[in-house]
Amino acid sequence: MNLMTWITLVLSMSALLAIILNRFHLLIILLSLETLMMSLIIHSIILAYFKSSFFILSLVLLSMSACEASVGLAMLVMIIRAQGSDNMKVLSMQKL
Repeated sequence: MNLMTWITLVLSMSALLAIILNRFHLLIILLSLETLMMSLIIHSIILAYFKSSFFILSLVLLSMSACEASVGLAMLVMIIRAQGSDNMKVLSMQKL
């Protein structure tokens, strides 16, 4: 394994750890998901260097990341307008 593969692995694990540790704040979860997606995109670009078939995978991951970011931001704005906070503990399905 080369250095870039290890860096993407560390980025992925740190993003997953941040999601687990900060599971009650939606903004931190969304930022961690973006970090996770960026590390997956970097990893797929590294794989595309060796095999050209992985280039399409990186484009699909990039488009999925953009869609996830826009939906997450819209959801965050809606929750903050309704609740006044992004704390997941105060949310319930009856209030939304």
